[in-house]
Amino acid sequence: MTFANEDTVYAVGEKDTVIKSLDGGLTWSTIGSCNLGQRYAWHGVSFWNVSRGWLVGSYGSVCVTHDGGDTWEEQHHGSVGYVPEDGDGPDAFEFFMRAVQVTGPEEVFVVGDEGHILHTVDGGVTWTQQVSRAEQDLYTLAFVSPSIGWVGGAMGDFLLHTRDGGTTWDYQPLKEDASPTAVQQGFHLSPTAVRPRFHL
Repeated sequence: MTFANEDTVYAVGEKDTVIKSLDGGLTWSTIGSCNLGQRYAWHGVSFWNVSRGWLVGSYGSVCVTHDGGDTWEEQHHGSVGYVPEDGDGPDAFEFFMRAVQVTGPEEVFVVGDEGHILHTVDGGVTWTQQVSRAEQDLYTLAFVSPSIGWVGGAMGDFLLHTRDGGTTWDYQPLKEDASPTAVQQGFHLSPTAVRPRFHL
């Protein structure tokens, strides 16, 4: 779920579901999606403003909207294979993009399975696969600026941290009593703190 402003909220889910609220979540309506089929699940959504946002989900899918979610366009990043058109056969596989964050008008970060971190600075025309050195699935991310951010993984025992927009990612182990589920489901950062604090 993501807020485009204090009133406009977007949420995503299974079976190609994208919903939108214009009253801060009091009421919801189903809006358009990438129309990739009921087998697709959306795991992440992020908006820069009320018009421009990104979806990520099943089979490595990344989609963009320029009209507040009325229509979506699939963006091919080339870092992983896509499911065949018939959704079946030996080349079909489950590969999820798990989370997305828009950090600028044209800049977006995406994380997903098998340590994938994608980055674009031109609105998704081209994507770069960053070197995370992680092999496990990455579930969540949070940036306090286009340069400084964190990514959380499936096992919940570490974070990846960057101070240079993802050019390099440093491994940060968590305490033994940290909750893996909390790291998988997301964390929040306070950009106003001298040192950003995690809220797990």
